[in-house]
This record gives sequence, structure tokens and C-alpha cells, in this order.
Amino acid sequence: MMIVLMRAQNLTNLLKSPRFSQPQLEVAVSNIINLHMTADQARKGLRSKEFTIFLNHGRLRNVTEPVDRVWGFLGLAHAELREAAKPLISYSTETRRDFYKAYADMGRLLLLRDPDLCLLSIAPSANKPPGMPSWCPNFHAAAIHGNPLQDRMRFPFHAGVGRNEIGKSPEVKFGSDNPNILMLRGFRFDTIDKIAKLDFSPANSWEEERLQTAPQEKMALWEQQCLAIARSVFHRRIFSSDIPDAHMRTMLMDSLADEPQRSSRKAYANFRKFTNDFKNKYPAGFTTDELAAVLRVQGIVSTASVSRAYFSTVGGRVGLGPRNIESGDTVCIVHGAKLPYVLRFKPGGGSGSSSCEFMGDAYVDGVMYGEALKKSAQSEVFSIS
Repeated sequence: MMIVLMRAQNLTNLLKSPRFSQPQLEVAVSNIINLHMTADQARKGLRSKEFTIFLNHGRLRNVTEPVDRVWGFLGLAHAELREAAKPLISYSTETRRDFYKAYADMGRLLLLRDPDLCLLSIAPSANKPPGMPSWCPNFHAAAIHGNPLQDRMRFPFHAGVGRNEIGKSPEVKFGSDNPNILMLRGFRFDTIDKIAKLDFSPANSWEEERLQTAPQEKMALWEQQCLAIARSVFHRRIFSSDIPDAHMRTMLMDSLADEPQRSSRKAYANFRKFTNDFKNKYPAGFTTDELAAVLRVQGIVSTASVSRAYFSTVGGRVGLGPRNIESGDTVCIVHGAKLPYVLRFKPGGGSGSSSCEFMGDAYVDGVMYGEALKKSAQSEVFSIS
């Protein structure tokens, strides 16, 4: 019942909004249709992936103790998951003080049971206590990038799964001496180069402070910065006025892949036309179908602009990653995983060191459907602490 109430509350808040876009309306209708499915899931008990998503939605709910963010919701989990967690439940003084250890304990159980590694997609957190592993989300703090990329997956991404390996799961292990070390096998694919992200908090100037209250202009500014990066990557293959297809696909996270390319390009061009027209708060001069397409694109790009960083790579690709990435971070492919991940390898460990910190998942154009597996790369076991 708690899950149903949480979704119903989110739905109510959305519908009370004086103005929401077509994509938001589609989400609202979808939530209405799926409320009964949620209730049915709750009666049967949530499996690892669904329970992970539920914990993420409850990050900022009021609780008595931080450990309640995992142990307090355990009654909603599937019986097998509840039984596995029982020996770990503790409300000792030490556990309540070092609550993040309970999150890591629960995280290990979830990762071992979820082939989609959904927990990794919600790992980036606004803050983490010292000693908390980077692969584990701090459920007592807000997420860095809003909804995880897994929630945006309209198509079956399989970055670490070849076409002949569909259904293959990643091999998840933890250190025998240090269980806070997550070990995943994969390979280093590319290095992050340029980055564009809107991060005006706190504002460094009056102009940045003004942009905080101008979402349309802020989104337009971010999109222009991203497009400039894309054009610098693909400048030899496009005219100066062109929008690279890779840029468009990245900004939309390939959400329009099932539509004709001409229609997608037109929708994105109309979106840019509207977004850069600061005099009009509402789209004008479009047909009904064009307006629907503009609002759909606007909803997707708006979500990305406030929650993701746009980047280029040394190898000539563009993508969307977590907001905490830096130039020099590495895009990695994990065998059996659906999404690429950004890892930060520790300095001083030597060129062959696989010790690293987990940054988050990413959309990288041209590698979301197993393309990177076609290239020969040295496989290694990443030791993520």
C-alpha cells in the first residue's frame, strides 16, 4: 500500500501543476494505468530490481532512523530477499551511527540478485559519509542526477552484451578480505574529454543567479554548450549549421529511434527554435503534431539538462553521464551489463591498476547496442571501492 500511496502522491502533485508538458502527461496516464500493477507487486513482494527502485523513490521521505530507509521497507520485499537480509538487520548504537554500512549490506544483496545492476544507476549521491563505497547509494541523501538512466530506457540497451549473448548477466563479486570492494569484469573503452553541465549553485554572478529563474533560457544555454562540443568533435563531417545526428540521439537518449530520421530531425530543430525564442513562454507557430513533438523533445532534454552532464571523449564520441564526472575519467564496458559506466581510476596505482571509484552510468552514442564488443580490448577485473 505504501508504494501505491507514494506513486499516487507523485501523480497528484503532477496533475496539480499549472502547466506540464506532453511527456509529463504521458507519464501521468501511465502511472494511473500501472497503479493496480504496483499494488499487485506489493502483495507478492518486490524482487531485487523493483525493491531497488522503490528505495530510490523513498530517499527523502521522513524516517525515524537513517537505517529505516532499508530495514523499514524490507517488509515490502520478496520473501527470499527478506530471508537473506534477516541476519543483517540491526539497530545497535554502532549501526545507527554508521548507517551507511547497512546500505552497503543491502546493496550487496541487491546486486547479487539483479542482472540489470539497477543499484549502480542510483549510486551517485549528493553526499556520502567517509568510508562508504562509491558503488553504493546513500539513501539518506538526494541522488545527483534525478531519475536513473534505467528509468529512461525505452529501448533494450545492451552495451556489454553481444547480439548472440542476449540474456547474459554480469558476474558480480565482492572482495573476500574487504566486502566493500565490488569486482566486475570488463574493459576500458574511452576517456572523457570536454564536459558541459549547468551547475549554478551557488551562483557565481548575477547572470547565473538570474538564469536560475529562467528554465527555458537555461536549457537553451546548456543545449548550445552541448552542441558546440558535438560540433568540435564532428566538425570534419558536418556543415557549421548542421546538428550532428549523434548529438541529437544523445540529447534524447535515443528515445526517437523508432521514428523516421527526417521526423526526428524536424522535431529537434523545432525544439531548438522554440527554446531559443525567449520572448515566447509557450510554443507558437506549430501544427498540432509539431507541437506534440516539440513538447516531447522538451521534456526529455529538460530532464537531461538538470540531471546529467554532456561530454565528449578522446575517441570522438559524445554522451550523457553523471554530474560528478571530470575530464580524464574512463568510460568502461562491463561484460553482461546493459549500460556503460564511468570509472575514475586511482592515481599512483600504476598503468595496470584496476582500483577505481564508481561515478555512475552513461549514455554513449554508438556503443549502447554492443558495438564496443566488436573491438578487441584487454579485459580486466575492476576493483571498485
